[in-house]
Amino acid sequence: MYEDFEQIQIERPKTHIKKDAWSITIPLAELYRDGWWITEIFGTDAVCVKRSAAYKTKRPYFCCIHLFLDTNQLTPKTKRMIQSIQNQHWKKYGPILTRPKK
Repeated sequence: MYEDFEQIQIERPKTHIKKDAWSITIPLAELYRDGWWITEIFGTDAVCVKRSAAYKTKRPYFCCIHLFLDTNQLTPKTKRMIQSIQNQHWKKYGPILTRPKK
C-alpha cells in the first residue's frame, strides 16, 4: 500500500531524548507501517500523529511529534496520497477529538 513512500526519507521517531545531534532516517513507508501518519507539512518539518493505547479511560490518547522530512522526493502524487491518508484518519478520529471531555 505504501510502495510509493519507500524512496522518501524521514527522521526516525525518538523514544527518548539523546545527546546525539544526528538522527537516523527511515523510509516514509516504514513510518506509516508503524502506525504514524502525517497531518501537516511545513517546509521540511512534518507533523506526525499516532494513536496510543488508552490507559484508564476509554478515551484514546494521541502522540504528536515533529520530524524532518526530505521534501526533494515528494511528487504531486505522493502529496495527494499523504493528504488522502490524513483525511481518512480525520474521518475516523475527528469526532473523538472534537467532542468535549466527559
